[in-house]
Amino acid sequence: MDSSEKKGLIVINTVEREAMFTILIGIAMIVMIAIAILLIMSYSLTPQLEARRLTVISRNSIPCVYDTQCPDWQECRNNLCAPKKGNCIDESDCEVWQSCDTEDHTCYKKLGRCEADNECMSGEYCDINTHYCVFNPELIG
Repeated sequence: MDSSEKKGLIVINTVEREAMFTILIGIAMIVMIAIAILLIMSYSLTPQLEARRLTVISRNSIPCVYDTQCPDWQECRNNLCAPKKGNCIDESDCEVWQSCDTEDHTCYKKLGRCEADNECMSGEYCDINTHYCVFNPELIG
């Protein structure tokens, strides 16, 4: 090969390199755009996921060291967030005579149950063992 043929090969190789470089830059830009889209989606979903994580609590409690790491209706117990007294994740956290409102995580007295005598009718008292109003003829006056 003479020098003019070599120059032709170098020109072809340079053109091929430029084309490959252009393709690589295009691929890199596509990857960067995809990463940017994923980051934007991740940031826009983060508050929703965090809110869901805190409000839809399953039996798998949140690990914690301090009470401030738990939702306001829970406290840190044995390095896990657990419902405070009177609060609940489900019925199992309430007394037998209570039911759990899973939206506000509060144990409420079941219909027909009592917590104090003044919740019963005249002649009845609240049995603190069963939380039912019990008739007592001696209370009729």
